[in-house]
Amino acid sequence: MQLGRARPPYRAGERARRRIIASAALSVSLIALTAPAFAAPEILDIRTGRHPDRTRLVLDVSEPASSEYRFVEGTGEFVIDLPGTGPGSAAELRERLNRQIGVIGAIDVTPVVNGAPTRVIVRFRQPAGLARVFRLPPRDGRPYRLVFDFEPVRPSELARELARERAEPRPAPEPAPATDALDVQRLDDDRLAAGAAATDPAPEKPADQPPAPPPGDREPVGLAVPITERTRKREATRIEWDISGYIEAEGRYFPQDSVPPGLDQWVGSVAAEPTLDVFVGANSTFTLTLFGRVDSNDDERTHFDIREMKWVGAWGPWELRLGVDKVFWGVTESVHVVDIINQDDAIEDVDAEDKLGQPLASVSYSSDVGLFTLFAMPYFRERTFPGPDGRPSPPIPIDDSQAQFESGTNNWHFDVAARWSHAAGPFDWAVSYFHGVNRDPRMVPGLDGGGNPVMIPRYDIIDQVGFEAQATVDSILLKNETIWRDGELGDFFAGAVGFEYTLFGIGGGDSDLGILAEYLYDSRDGAADQPFQNDLFAGLRWTGNDVQSTEVLVGAIFDLESSAKAINVEAARRFGENWRVSIDGRFFASVPAADPLAMFADDDFIQLRIARWF
Repeated sequence: MQLGRARPPYRAGERARRRIIASAALSVSLIALTAPAFAAPEILDIRTGRHPDRTRLVLDVSEPASSEYRFVEGTGEFVIDLPGTGPGSAAELRERLNRQIGVIGAIDVTPVVNGAPTRVIVRFRQPAGLARVFRLPPRDGRPYRLVFDFEPVRPSELARELARERAEPRPAPEPAPATDALDVQRLDDDRLAAGAAATDPAPEKPADQPPAPPPGDREPVGLAVPITERTRKREATRIEWDISGYIEAEGRYFPQDSVPPGLDQWVGSVAAEPTLDVFVGANSTFTLTLFGRVDSNDDERTHFDIREMKWVGAWGPWELRLGVDKVFWGVTESVHVVDIINQDDAIEDVDAEDKLGQPLASVSYSSDVGLFTLFAMPYFRERTFPGPDGRPSPPIPIDDSQAQFESGTNNWHFDVAARWSHAAGPFDWAVSYFHGVNRDPRMVPGLDGGGNPVMIPRYDIIDQVGFEAQATVDSILLKNETIWRDGELGDFFAGAVGFEYTLFGIGGGDSDLGILAEYLYDSRDGAADQPFQNDLFAGLRWTGNDVQSTEVLVGAIFDLESSAKAINVEAARRFGENWRVSIDGRFFASVPAADPLAMFADDDFIQLRIARWF
């Protein structure tokens, strides 16, 4: 199962909400954030903080304040207007806000002039989207706070969403208030570090000049720092870099005896995934993401991989990617039949969410009728499998040293793919095509060098056409993924269709509860080499909507033709600024011997992960 991928719009979540956030949160319309402002609130402080999955901006205000915010097309800047606020410390803040952190490159504040709103301008080091916005009441000696969370997005995705929102404005929702204490990194008095973007000072505004109008749809109007030719040249040549990632300790407990017998019930490992981002000017980025794990039992799970090693360039509606990349397709929760670019890293987990980096080149074009992307993949990566001492593992070992390929070029087959995605109103959809080596190997029986029975992976050449669709109707998110695939053993259809219904503010609090249901099908029925041919998925997702990003997901897949059940439990919470603890459980019940899930029937496990982000 692949739980935790899809999210309804405007939800707080930890994993894989890029498509939904990009289509819903990059709002260019003005909305009111809180109740009507009290008399003359003041900005007391502006702070930023780096979190594992986002960059946070916090505005401390003396009283409840209204806020109007938007992205400015043409610059990608984020503008926050605070009507009715007094200058407070804004004048002093201007000289100490140019500190790079996360996706934020610099912040500027325009004090109130002749009744115009106090304006905060956020400039980014890379394309960024608004992931979440909420307010915090006074607590633990802290004043009222307005909180904005930003996360990186693809340049072409940002351009497409700005164009779509301009043509069809869509109001953002009223954010749910959060109540937990906030602990973010305070800004110091240093100026921007060497190599950072500099800006030209704004001219003095005459006292009798009328207030600046709100930002326009196409050009930045009334910004404190204008975009000059000298600034553009400086932006185009600057080089900045950032290092982030995590180190984690993982423990697993297998309550059942293993098949074959003798394998340990307690397993420990440590892993790290550092990322280096190098920003060259405003249009070019290099990313290097490495991953490594050392396992106490399984030599195969002790491994190293290059998850990403890519250069990305963006010029207007065009985007070019070269190197090793990770690409995700899909909208449903339980399975992702359309997701085919990257190979599963099956020794990491059984939920098929961990992927190996894929060597590729891709070019994207963003237009009014959608995003078009072409992929060229010169090298195929084989799936990873556990070793003889690893768990979970099948009862008959998999010998990948004897892997078979339909292609005479083996791993060097040249795969190609194309995808068109578009969004209009409440609908998002995508159509894709793939020709190349099947990422899902079928297993054929064989013998190892000692004459012992083994399963040998065989990789066929396939053609696949995929369709994804998603529609938001009030609190219901409708989802569908369908593929048609043709290969050596013939053609078939497979897919998943379902919904997620969200109950917002359950019990009068801030948390949400999502009810999920999906039907999984495969036209090959019992001849399919995957376990979900006629199955029903049901689940609950509870989201705390708190500063600690607390989430719990419980889901199960029921085989409608047998008694087999696959149950998944995931819970995660952040502690402090840099620590995240997650507990996952994978359970398999009443699995018949002929079911593909039988390979995991005796390998239920519970795992605990403690990660330190940097």
